[in-house]
Amino acid sequence: MTYEKQKVACVAEERPELSSILPILMGGNALWHRTSVKSLKAIIDSGFIQPNLGQFEVTYSQSCQCFGRSIGAVCMFDFNSATPEQVLFSADNWGGFLVDRGAATVWIRVDRDKLDPNNIVSSEDASALRPTLIPYVEAWYRGPIPKAAFIAFLVIKRTAIAGHILVPNTASAMDVIEEISIAWEAEQESDEAVRHSNGEFTLAGAVKASASSRER
Repeated sequence: MTYEKQKVACVAEERPELSSILPILMGGNALWHRTSVKSLKAIIDSGFIQPNLGQFEVTYSQSCQCFGRSIGAVCMFDFNSATPEQVLFSADNWGGFLVDRGAATVWIRVDRDKLDPNNIVSSEDASALRPTLIPYVEAWYRGPIPKAAFIAFLVIKRTAIAGHILVPNTASAMDVIEEISIAWEAEQESDEAVRHSNGEFTLAGAVKASASSRER
């Protein structure tokens, strides 16, 4: 068995939760953009996903030097052009982005057919320039993406990837997503309170608890 096949088999075995979400990510002729609930509201209000040229905060410091910013493009994910094996092979690189924006992370499903194909840059196109990228599934779109190209919003629960909800792009979508986010935040805080009462802390939780005790 080759290294690639061995890694794909390991990911499929060790991350069974991906099996519930991959059919959505890989289905249809779509591109995806990951964001937070707060940022989604700003996107919907403005009518566009704008390339981040430094006007928005970043989640990771390395994003300031990312390939997308260097070409004035929106960072996207393209699970549709890769094979299932390629998607699983690179899951260690993209899997963390599924749930990294609080209690609820939002993935915007974008209709590729409503975008200018000349402005879509694939990871294969970019590889010749040798940028740091997520193999097979990372993509970029040069210029803003209008909300008219949005198909739906995949809202993913931080504590349970399988607990995702696909919200159609309707006039009430933002209200629905905010309600989901509020409920999940309350649930997460309740779960954390129970764990803390039992003396169970994550590293982040321990730091937060230590800071709170010092403030008191």
